[in-house]
Amino acid sequence: MKNKWQYVWLFVFVIICLLSFGGSIIAENKKGPYRSSDEFLSDTVSSRAFHIDIAVVDNSKVYNHQIDVDQVSDIHTIKSTGNSTYVANYRTGDLQIGDMTFHIPMAKATDIFNLLEEAKEVTQVSDTEKDYIISQEAINNYLLETSANLINDGSYTYPLAEQDVKVQVYKDGKYLTRIFYQLQNSLSIEYQFSNYNDIEREKEIPPVDLPNPNILEETIDFSTWDFLDKFNKNDKKH
Repeated sequence: MKNKWQYVWLFVFVIICLLSFGGSIIAENKKGPYRSSDEFLSDTVSSRAFHIDIAVVDNSKVYNHQIDVDQVSDIHTIKSTGNSTYVANYRTGDLQIGDMTFHIPMAKATDIFNLLEEAKEVTQVSDTEKDYIISQEAINNYLLETSANLINDGSYTYPLAEQDVKVQVYKDGKYLTRIFYQLQNSLSIEYQFSNYNDIEREKEIPPVDLPNPNILEETIDFSTWDFLDKFNKNDKKH
């Protein structure tokens, strides 16, 4: 009987460990795979998914890009001016346009977060606004890499910055709502964020309660442990 209780409590211990450590793993997976050391950005950067509307205003002409971002799978679904739609899988490097798939190196529109974290200067304007000064070299590298991914109707291309750029970032409580910067007097770029769904996905995961040891004792059929006694006796013979 002593051996039976040893196995019972071992079983209880394993269950508790699984619920404790496994629960932590589940909680971690509610968020996306990315992290930010900047508290102003962290909730957005770690979100599982969100939507971005990018508007490029050039001499009063507006060019739009709509991006559904899935950060868990690293897949961006992008629709641009001219009704061009494609799916970029950044994990595999596959770019799908209609029935055609290309395997090419790609940069993400969300790489803007990396720029912000590497800013030369940061100013906390208020609880809902923060300004980031990005070096001319860094912003130009970002524009050159991402403009190739944002398919448009061919009537414009991103110009290069002639100096450091101030990026204005806004949030509403927990998440970012808007990022804005101006490259020249006639050209500006704006990101609008919406449809954060990590909260909705958290609701899908029910809370986990630890088992009641008293209930566990009553529900376990100890007859199933008979073979363990036989195993122990046979083991002692050896």
